[in-house]
Amino acid sequence: MNNDKYKYYLIDLLSLIKDRAINMKKDGEQSDSQTDSFKSGYLMAIHEVISLARDQADAFGISPDDIGLTGKNNSIKFEDMIL
Repeated sequence: MNNDKYKYYLIDLLSLIKDRAINMKKDGEQSDSQTDSFKSGYLMAIHEVISLARDQADAFGISPDDIGLTGKNNSIKFEDMIL
């Protein structure tokens, strides 16, 4: 079995999630108050997904760096996305 396929799948998926959060934050800076609650909830949901991914990586003995959750160029720093 080729584990690299799954590794790169996770890296790509988590990168796409990060990109959506960044785009939502940018859109939120230009939005009105009617959509603020939705966008806040959306970002909170992404935070939960990233937290779960980090926890599961830890549980399986996978370094967050190996799947793009911290460090390297494609790092996901959720705190930077919503603050």
